[in-house]
Amino acid sequence: MRGTAEALPFASAAFTLVFARFALHHLTDPRLAVAEMARVCRPGGRVAVMDLAASTDPGTAERQDRMERLRDPSHVRMLPRGVAAGLLHERGLVVDRVTEREIDRPVQPWLEQAATEESAAARIHQAFVAELGGGAATGMRPHCGADNVLRFRQLWEVTVARKG
Repeated sequence: MRGTAEALPFASAAFTLVFARFALHHLTDPRLAVAEMARVCRPGGRVAVMDLAASTDPGTAERQDRMERLRDPSHVRMLPRGVAAGLLHERGLVVDRVTEREIDRPVQPWLEQAATEESAAARIHQAFVAELGGGAATGMRPHCGADNVLRFRQLWEVTVARKG
């Protein structure tokens, strides 16, 4: 079936589990998608959201989003950590669990995964290296691992709620 996250082509209360994985940061209004997820979930069912989480500091979050958009132009905005739970709660769902996981990612495979344009990849690489040398913060916390590979850190958040 074809549809959009903001207007799912399913009947209300059609599913016992509704799950969005790394989708909300691509949407201009994630609230609409969360509302649709809640609508198509049956009473007693679960809604789960797994996505990137931005810093709760607005300046850091903007720098993180700038890097993500440079890597992947379809990126709109990461929700700050904890906000997904609030969106689910606004739709009348009971949040059972929020789990965070900090991921230590090598830069090159991350760029390749999004087929990042070559000049954009070079700019990201330069920004990370500059930050390592004391330059402007990107919000991505770059570092070199023991293997001498350029890496950065991402926060992933999984929020699980149930519909009463």
